[in-house]
Amino acid sequence: MIGEIPLKGITVNHVETIKSRMLDGKKAPATIRYALAVVRQVINFAKDHGMYAGENPVSKVKKPSGDNKRVRF
Repeated sequence: MIGEIPLKGITVNHVETIKSRMLDGKKAPATIRYALAVVRQVINFAKDHGMYAGENPVSKVKKPSGDNKRVRF
């Protein structure tokens, strides 16, 4: 989804699309939170090294809640 978009072109809508596609694909909430964390870390790294200016779009996206804990008997 965002592989062909320049880093400065990533918007909140792109991040929301990633989240919604993962939800539609029945991914676990923890998996979605992890994917969003990776995108956030990449953008924060770019900001720290002067390659990105502005606010991180991931910070405006609501993370899914849920527990992936397995029930064991």
